[in-house]
Amino acid sequence: MTKVIVNVYRKLTIQSLEAKKLLAADIGLSDTGVLEIVGTDDGDVVEVSESRKTITVQNGDEKIEFAWNDVKSLSFVGGDGDDTFVNSTRLASVAYGNNGNDTLIGGSKTDVFHGGPDNDTLQGRSGNDELHGDYGDDVLDGGDGNDDLRGWYGNDVLAGGDGNDYLSGYKGDDIIHGNGGNDTLKGHDGNDELFGDSGNDKIYGWKGDDLLDGGSGNDYLSAWSGDDILVGGSGKDDLRGHSGNDVIIGGRDADKINGGSGEDFVITGSTDIDNDTEALDKLMSVWNTDESVNDRYDNLKGFIHSSVDAFDARKDEITDDRNELDLFVFDKYDVFIDA
Repeated sequence: MTKVIVNVYRKLTIQSLEAKKLLAADIGLSDTGVLEIVGTDDGDVVEVSESRKTITVQNGDEKIEFAWNDVKSLSFVGGDGDDTFVNSTRLASVAYGNNGNDTLIGGSKTDVFHGGPDNDTLQGRSGNDELHGDYGDDVLDGGDGNDDLRGWYGNDVLAGGDGNDYLSGYKGDDIIHGNGGNDTLKGHDGNDELFGDSGNDKIYGWKGDDLLDGGSGNDYLSAWSGDDILVGGSGKDDLRGHSGNDVIIGGRDADKINGGSGEDFVITGSTDIDNDTEALDKLMSVWNTDESVNDRYDNLKGFIHSSVDAFDARKDEITDDRNELDLFVFDKYDVFIDA
């Protein structure tokens, strides 16, 4: 049995009664043209689509239409339960998943999504979107456009897509890909894996033992604290280890490398393990032992030289902080390998 109620406030309440289970969504249009959808605690599936004359809300088996000119933006608030909200329009939207493992999918304009406390999936698609995973282990995909993605708490996966994106993992062990465009990636706390991919990217590891991989383009990599792995990739990169015992692989072009404090292991060329995270982790585990620097170098010598590609060392120079050519800066505890 289905009951549709329309009141003078242009607010619609849809209720479906089946096998003693109540499914309801509160749908209404505000005076400012915001199409407001408030879900239930039972796991709602809502899609908003458009045609030339109408905006249509599909809520389960129910369909409600509004005049296209009356609707200016969309709002969705989920309850408990695993909700799905899909914006298949050219309208901007704001959506809160709240409790449950929710899926929020944006449209072609700006979408602002908050996943809530559980394990959520947020997709911005096109438009300049703002995605917040909040708590839980979330997956955030910005899609096209210049997006702002923030995982916050939990072990999150973030992908910027095309465009110049800002991606921040914050708490947890996060995996972040900038994809296309000139992106800014920040790991913050946790042992993070940060990949700039294509474009001229800025990548910051902050706390934890992080992997920073610039990919193609002229990238800036700053590891800060922790025992980190930095891979410049192709392009003229600026790699800075700061504190910790870091492994730094420059790449084929003329890079600027500053190991910072700690006992760092530096390779000034590209190797065939640059994109092999398992091999890089093995390299790091051998380097970070209690053995002397010379012994650790001997342990890695065969492993490194067997995997180093041909490289033109004439592109690079080693100087100190007082020289304006400062392409490489190490302290006295660092090991330098000219690949």
